[in-house]
Amino acid sequence: MGQWNAAGDMGAVFRFDVCALVEICYFSRDLNLKRVRIEAADPSNAADSAPSSAPEPLSTNAIRTDCSDACDHNPALHPALIPPGGRCFCAHVSCQYRLEEMELKPRHALAGLQAGVLGALFMILWLMGCSRYLRRSAWDIPNLFATSFYGAAAYQQQYLRTSWTGVALIVAIGGLGGLLWGIIWREERPPFLPLIGAAVGIALYLISFDVIWKQTNPLIPLYAPLRQVQVGYLIWGLTLSRSARFSRAISESTSAMAH
Repeated sequence: MGQWNAAGDMGAVFRFDVCALVEICYFSRDLNLKRVRIEAADPSNAADSAPSSAPEPLSTNAIRTDCSDACDHNPALHPALIPPGGRCFCAHVSCQYRLEEMELKPRHALAGLQAGVLGALFMILWLMGCSRYLRRSAWDIPNLFATSFYGAAAYQQQYLRTSWTGVALIVAIGGLGGLLWGIIWREERPPFLPLIGAAVGIALYLISFDVIWKQTNPLIPLYAPLRQVQVGYLIWGLTLSRSARFSRAISESTSAMAH
């Protein structure tokens, strides 16, 4: 009784102990048609917050609409953004082209084949120039590769009709490697793509000269100028990085012909 305005420790009420203290702010009231005397205990919508605690995975752009559909396409092009009598400027970013890049298309393989063949031609020109610098025939390396089909008699320091077979073999190997490159990388262009291409070129050299040619045609690793050949495969690998540019050029030319 002598507790003034605050009640002291109390025991059981009607033979039951109070398990938790309940305050007035825990209860909500209906605010319908209520204009004044709105207190802190009067929330606007006392709904359960648990279902809405997780963030939405995708945001929508509800522009002056009620009950907007989350599946509305192109909300940036909503007519409400166009002022009456004014000009409309829409910065609409589309992911359609990016999705097409990720999807494997025939142009990716064709672009890789083009880059691989081009790199192989650069490598042949490099090896021919090195042969002339070493005072050997420019057809030295093509004739060496031609021995895979015509035997040791095809390896001579002069032009032969079989020399083009060696050229075709180098181009075929480079084109096949470029084809696989285009299928794997498609139109992706990471910052260090040329370095990756160079590493692929060196890896192809090691596989070819340390494994394949030693088993199929030992004359090639025996007589080939290895340093010059390594640089040639490096040039081929650097050329592979142009595959994405070739693929986009094919796509643009195809679209222009369709229109």
